[in-house]
Amino acid sequence: MAGNFALIDEETPRDAYTKLSWADGKTKMQLVFSDEFNTDGRSFYPGDDPYWEAVDLHYWVSRSRGNFCDLKFKIPLPGYRQSGVV
Repeated sequence: MAGNFALIDEETPRDAYTKLSWADGKTKMQLVFSDEFNTDGRSFYPGDDPYWEAVDLHYWVSRSRGNFCDLKFKIPLPGYRQSGVV
């Protein structure tokens, strides 16, 4: 992704740039944004990617014997892309 700040990913197939509408089958629609997530080592740490940022939004307080307690400790790690997986 380094240096590729276009709204359409360089790896998006050309035949995906336009499609006919599913509604009427006649209206030609034009692609305005795509991201194929194909670049190994691509980082989603804050500020590393122009469009995406990995955040840890899941946070629930746990219960123990009916009382609220929070004894969890974790270090969230933002995602990155490797071998076809984000």
